[in-house]
Amino acid sequence: MFRNIYIPILALLLTSCIEKDVGFFIDGTEEPRIIVNALWATNDTVQFVHIGKTGLTTTQPVSDSKVTLSINGETVPQLENTDEKIYTSSYRGYACQFKPGDIVDLQVEAEGHTVHSSIEVPQTAIIEKVDTVHINKLNDHSSSSASPYVRFMIQVHLPERMKGMQYFRLEHERDIKVLTGSSHIWDDEQERYIDEFWFRTETYYDYEYDSDPALTENKTQMSDDNDDYTLEVFDEVPNKYGLFRSNFFKDGRYTLIIDVPEYDWGCYSSYSGENGPKCNNVYRFRIITIPKIEYYYLWAATALHEVFEPGVLLSNPPIVPSNINGGTGLFTIGATTEVTIGDE
Repeated sequence: MFRNIYIPILALLLTSCIEKDVGFFIDGTEEPRIIVNALWATNDTVQFVHIGKTGLTTTQPVSDSKVTLSINGETVPQLENTDEKIYTSSYRGYACQFKPGDIVDLQVEAEGHTVHSSIEVPQTAIIEKVDTVHINKLNDHSSSSASPYVRFMIQVHLPERMKGMQYFRLEHERDIKVLTGSSHIWDDEQERYIDEFWFRTETYYDYEYDSDPALTENKTQMSDDNDDYTLEVFDEVPNKYGLFRSNFFKDGRYTLIIDVPEYDWGCYSSYSGENGPKCNNVYRFRIITIPKIEYYYLWAATALHEVFEPGVLLSNPPIVPSNINGGTGLFTIGATTEVTIGDE
């Protein structure tokens, strides 16, 4: 999952939207700085910490490290190496889960440097219900052909305790049962030929959000209630991580509009009937409440990967969002709520 992976952001200047501006690469005149990346979520049972240090053109591994993780003052032991998973000085793992309101502290000692970060786990939004409708959408603005979609209308509610501007990330997964083979075999018990089918499950993550105001906010460049910052810098940047804010909520409620292509692979008319293959599609939607800094960090990651020219990535001095005191990187925990539609 993305929430547990290390994302190498290289260069972007964010003003008041971040807690601290820090360079990512050294320019040859300064000492290397420790990089810590840990983007976690409450629905994960194992959490990973990625550790490195700044380099002239690329990040570098560290030769030694000591990581201390605590939840509400209680230290969490590090996972031991196994045949399947080997931990190194640049990669640590912890078996733990979090709940809203937990205070989580992370400290890393590496190559003579000590860096740390402390966060409070945010509150969880509530998915009240999901309505669906089947629609046809034009393949593009210049085409008269259309494709079938399932439109999901996800009603989200914020509890009273969630005050002020809130930040979210949307995740979607779709499991599709795909027909891989069949045979016509004799069944001794039934004394007749029967059809036998083989399937595999494939997972897809694509969806369209062009009909949703909150997910297309960077197109309208709405301002943040907490400061004068706008999303103008991210204009025309695709919302790859499903980022949205609560400024579109009314009375603590909002309905997300998500369109998912209607795939029907494996459902062939020649096998229709009582014993034929059935389309067993399972849709999962997660809404993750994230800290403000992670919201802009992910916008920056997308902008740098999708939009900026390669030369911009090596501009001097490169700037990235960070909440690692004494170093560079990001430590956040998102509060996850999930809904599943279809048969598991």
